[in-house]
Amino acid sequence: MNAPRLGGKSGQAIVFVVALLTILLGLGALVVDGGSWLRAQRHLQTAADAAALAGAQDLPTDLPGAVVCAATSIVPASGNVTVGDGMPG
Repeated sequence: MNAPRLGGKSGQAIVFVVALLTILLGLGALVVDGGSWLRAQRHLQTAADAAALAGAQDLPTDLPGAVVCAATSIVPASGNVTVGDGMPG
């Protein structure tokens, strides 16, 4: 004896596979976005560290504008980062 075939349930596997592939595609997109964000954050942190080190090298000379000048000359050379003079007003 064969069990009677249930009608209307023959396409469930296709729906499940499509839903699973959609979820996997979305997770893949989040991974790519997260990696891009981390790369950009790392680039900006490297530029900030370079500016801090360039400014710190001029601290012993005690010239007021030397630190700002050194820091602002390093950062634009490291990429697409724009900086001001860091002074209010």
